[in-house]
Amino acid sequence: MKTESGSGRLINTSWDGTNTSGVPQPNGTYKFRMDATAGGSAAPVIGRIDLNNNLPMAQITAPASDQLIVTPAVDISGTASASSFTSYSVDVGLGTSPFQFITLTNASSGPVVDGLLATWTLQSSPPSGIYQIRLKVTGNGGATAETTRFVRIDHVPPLQPELSQPASPATTQPITVTGTAEENTTVELYVNDQAAGETTATAEGAFTFTDVALTLGSNSFKASARDSANNTGSFSDKKTVVYMPAGEGLIHILSPADGSTVYK
Repeated sequence: MKTESGSGRLINTSWDGTNTSGVPQPNGTYKFRMDATAGGSAAPVIGRIDLNNNLPMAQITAPASDQLIVTPAVDISGTASASSFTSYSVDVGLGTSPFQFITLTNASSGPVVDGLLATWTLQSSPPSGIYQIRLKVTGNGGATAETTRFVRIDHVPPLQPELSQPASPATTQPITVTGTAEENTTVELYVNDQAAGETTATAEGAFTFTDVALTLGSNSFKASARDSANNTGSFSDKKTVVYMPAGEGLIHILSPADGSTVYK
């Protein structure tokens, strides 16, 4: 006998085929009973379950579910075994219900227990999306077991950030620069085309850079966003702030630009 307990409105439990002492039980039909209490006793639910340790076992342990794939080769690990083992296969397809699969080269023609099943070598720039990894194990007599795992590939860069216009002219510095970008992306700020720091956009997409130093005269600002797949989007539109300390005169020439060539 083995007893499981828990709380809540929904019941989701599993049996690993062992007794209370962890000893595997022989094949056969077993009876289960579920009892629930909620300020009183409820009628038990009684059913039967068949235990067959001869069925094949298919289990994927890596990559993790919903893992973002960023390497050109992915090791697929897990277990493909049976008491009467025949073969296993690992397939990969694009989408949650792929139209077609690519069969990967098996790491071994024999059973695998908690080891390498296959290596998925990605083509150059595969399409972005959700991919299904499918493991099928076959035993003698045609008995099969199958399991799947979903992973992601992302080559789509985030949208360009939007910078808020800081007050200009500025009479004091450093200043604060704010803006919006795709949520949870890494935002990098450039001042006068020089990297000036990074921060992370919030779940709402807001970001803030404090203590941004200015140089005397005109200062340009732009920002880019980078996502968790290391895709970097285009730069934001530039913003300009003129730094003119209080009490000091400053002539600001807008045109021609500094360093430009003028032809007569």
